[in-house]
Amino acid sequence: TRVDGSVDDDELVRVRWVLHRMFGDAPSEDDLRARIAATLAEPVGLDQVLREVVVAGSATQKRQLMKAAFVIATADGQVVDLEDSLLRKTAKALGITPKAYAEMCSHTMIARDFL
Repeated sequence: TRVDGSVDDDELVRVRWVLHRMFGDAPSEDDLRARIAATLAEPVGLDQVLREVVVAGSATQKRQLMKAAFVIATADGQVVDLEDSLLRKTAKALGITPKAYAEMCSHTMIARDFL
C-alpha cells in the first residue's frame, strides 16, 4: 500500500484481516486510514523499507511479510503489473528465490497459511 501510493477499500479490509490473522488484533478502519495517510506523507521508498526489514527480520518474518504483501496485493482479485513488479522486487530484496516466491505466493499456499 505504501509503495504504490494508493489505498482502495479492498486493500484496507485485507490489511486489517492480515494484521488480525498474524497478530490477533487489528487497528480500527479509521486508525488504519490515519496511519496509512501519515505513512504516505513520508518520502520513503520501497528500497529503504526493504533495507530495514532485511536487517531486522528473521527468515520466518521475511516469508510472512512476503505472504502478507501478496495477500494484500490480491485484495481486488488480481495482481496488476506494477504490483507484480513490486512483489518480485520485495522477494529479491528479502533473499527469497523466484521459485520460492512462486510457491509461497500461490493461492493454495496462502490459503493454507492464513485460513
